[in-house]
Amino acid sequence: MFSYIKAILDGIANPEKFDFNSKCGEISTALDKFASDFKNLSSPKTVINYQTIVEHFAYIYRYGARDAALMSIVVRKIRNKLKVKGTLNILSVGGGAGIDLLGLYDCKMGIKHTCLDKNDWRDEYDVVKEIIDGKRAKDELTAVEYTYVKKDINDINIKELVDFNLFIFLYSASEFDSKDGLAFLEKIKNTKTKKIVVLVDNDAANLIGWFVNNMPGKKDLLTKNTAGCNLAIGEKTNLGNYYVELTKLNQSPILGGQNSKDSAIYAWEL
Repeated sequence: MFSYIKAILDGIANPEKFDFNSKCGEISTALDKFASDFKNLSSPKTVINYQTIVEHFAYIYRYGARDAALMSIVVRKIRNKLKVKGTLNILSVGGGAGIDLLGLYDCKMGIKHTCLDKNDWRDEYDVVKEIIDGKRAKDELTAVEYTYVKKDINDINIKELVDFNLFIFLYSASEFDSKDGLAFLEKIKNTKTKKIVVLVDNDAANLIGWFVNNMPGKKDLLTKNTAGCNLAIGEKTNLGNYYVELTKLNQSPILGGQNSKDSAIYAWEL
């Protein structure tokens, strides 16, 4: 998994756009701020910024491998439920760079992937697209259709949601205002089409309770199961110079200092 994350970081660290060596200190500062902010997510004063390329690089360096590994578990677990006719039409809510695609790249069915995020991750999303396209072409799988929608969830109407059959919330729900999040969930539930909703997030009731407690039916696909997501420490060196240089600044990419067992995975078939 780290090899894919390194490929994404390599794509971001294009010398024409972003000089990693000169930005190393800023990345370290951003990493510290992410760690602090995520510990204080329940505070209304906490505002997490994803505005700059430094912040994007820092997030993917620290959390990308965790996000991708957890998504791969989700897809393995629900693959037998993804027997949709035609195309798997995915909405990644608060999807950022589209890291969830790393868990989906080998699905043999056609894939349409829409990344919905109020922040602009389109440059990083383009890098992920290149990696996914290369992998699927090598495996002789159909190309993915990509769309990036830069919108807040409050600005999405129900008509824009009716075609999706898989909704993914990958570490985004805990950052939503619960009132806004609930209104968005109601739109998803009212689309009247068959769908799977996946939530991967911090295992804390004060952060995702509003989501879990307002979903209908049983969580019969997955329930808080992160077994198999232990990332080997030895793999960290596969991040090459990024790991070497940031380690000098006391920064490690291993799950952001957060054990994957602190995460919850839920899925509902609606």
